[in-house]
Amino acid sequence: MHMSNRKRILLVLTIIGACVVVLCFVGSSSRHPEFGRIYGTEMVESNADDSWQSGWEKKEAAVRSVLHLRQRPTPPQRGMQIGTARLGWSLGGHIYMSNPDSNDPLWEFALSSRKNLREVTREDLRCEFYGVSDPRGTNVFGPPYSGRFMRPAWEGHAIRVADGQVFFARLVTNRSTLYAIQLGEWRYSTNANGAHIGRIRAEYIVVTNPPPNKITGANAPPHKLLHNSLNHS
Repeated sequence: MHMSNRKRILLVLTIIGACVVVLCFVGSSSRHPEFGRIYGTEMVESNADDSWQSGWEKKEAAVRSVLHLRQRPTPPQRGMQIGTARLGWSLGGHIYMSNPDSNDPLWEFALSSRKNLREVTREDLRCEFYGVSDPRGTNVFGPPYSGRFMRPAWEGHAIRVADGQVFFARLVTNRSTLYAIQLGEWRYSTNANGAHIGRIRAEYIVVTNPPPNKITGANAPPHKLLHNSLNHS
């Protein structure tokens, strides 16, 4: 009986080890044809308990506990790590330019028509970005709405985007670095208190010194706003 339990543990460890090797290989070989490495990131709305974990993750955590192995790092709460900064997300597809519940930095966004992150080209990045409360964002993303996700939307301090959507983001404090991001499929679980806990994964690439593009909205420098108004007059 003792040998049988030992064999089961060894089998589980072998499977876990094989999965780790495969994931490491996939991660190291995931590259964009023009911009290089594709990074992975994820977040959960709350990691106070293990309700965010999948069935497989809970089994793996139990095995690690029995064998006194270090547990995998818990995904961060309420924001994905994009480069050196955090990008806020919440259940329902909201991506935040400015999150009043946190000290996250200000972001500007642009929408992409690409269906796959690997299809993004440098020419795609020659686009117009929209900052907090820019009224023209509605023309690109669509008007806000409530309820279940149906389409992209502009909400002044946030955008709503669907699973699989590719969009561009950059920090107001550093417009020389741009991030092309593709959201994965979000899911939610229910904790012991009956609350829904959202979880999202995403992939992104980093582009330094992107091609020139327009800066719009309240975050645009005064000379840029004047230049744009003269071009449209």
